[in-house]
Amino acid sequence: MPGFGKVADHIQARYFDPLEKNGRADKSIEIVDTGQRELVSGTTNIRASFKDPHLAPLLFNQDVCAILYNYYQRQPYYREQPWIVHNALSADMPLDEFSRLEVSAKYHIDFYRQITMMLIVSDLTKNDTHLQYAIGSHNGVRHPWNRYAYSDADVESKYSIFDCVGPKGTLIIMDAGSGFHRGFHVRGTVRKTLQTVVTTGHFFMERENKMTVTDWPGQLSYPDYVRAMADRISV
Repeated sequence: MPGFGKVADHIQARYFDPLEKNGRADKSIEIVDTGQRELVSGTTNIRASFKDPHLAPLLFNQDVCAILYNYYQRQPYYREQPWIVHNALSADMPLDEFSRLEVSAKYHIDFYRQITMMLIVSDLTKNDTHLQYAIGSHNGVRHPWNRYAYSDADVESKYSIFDCVGPKGTLIIMDAGSGFHRGFHVRGTVRKTLQTVVTTGHFFMERENKMTVTDWPGQLSYPDYVRAMADRISV
């Protein structure tokens, strides 16, 4: 889906500009440490918030939420706060070694029927680090969670592979919990994205405080199915 360029511009100014100017030490952004994986892949993860009103035109967009509702045929929920992700692979190593250390670089599935939404914040081409999705792999069969039970070659021989690229402001919506996908990392390139996860109410973090209209009164203007998207997450 195109049309979210203003959201991408805000993410660049609010999150990526401080990172690119001052590095991971910048206290105006919250870095999430994921350990060895981020060191190998050159990835920095930044925690954002649904309380950032400049993200609302995407995250609480009525058409986007309706797509999710119609796909599940019931109320969808955001599983956790959104992440801002900066991928910049610099390591030079064989793909098989790299995919053992950065597991998302191998075709895999996430938790069952978990939808991932990814906003492209800077223009991407097939020559850049990007997401690849095996078209149709989400239909008809549950694949094993053990990503070493099959090979990338097997996935690519069975399915057509879609390269999730495009101009700044393009939104990707995928059933990552049923279909094969991977991050295709290209050394010396940068991918900037916003990522958030949607489920039907399963696989939530154990937290007590939930987000309500008290935290963000602007939610009162949304239809019920949109406002409910944030019912299961923490502030």
